[in-house]
Amino acid sequence: MLTAEALKEDFRQLSQDEALGLIQDIMVQSERASEIVKGLLDFSRSEHPEFETLSLAPVVHDTLKLVRNQLTLSGIQVEEDFPRASRPVAGTAKVCSRYF
Repeated sequence: MLTAEALKEDFRQLSQDEALGLIQDIMVQSERASEIVKGLLDFSRSEHPEFETLSLAPVVHDTLKLVRNQLTLSGIQVEEDFPRASRPVAGTAKVCSRYF
């Protein structure tokens, strides 16, 4: 939405390449949002989640990718530092893996 608003406000001042770049960003983020909604709908419909052994580092990393824009806009910096020998946990990565 922020990119679309910027495009709308600055449309007459932008070069064609700048406008196309913003449009491309809108398309990429729209597709990403669509995949997130599909994943959430699929997850909410599943009666029996399939648990598996997961490493927390990739799950946290993927979750941070999901909220990276919001963190940046809020001025929040996150540093990922996971021990190499972290213990796996039981969980389901079905929804997370669809986003990335």
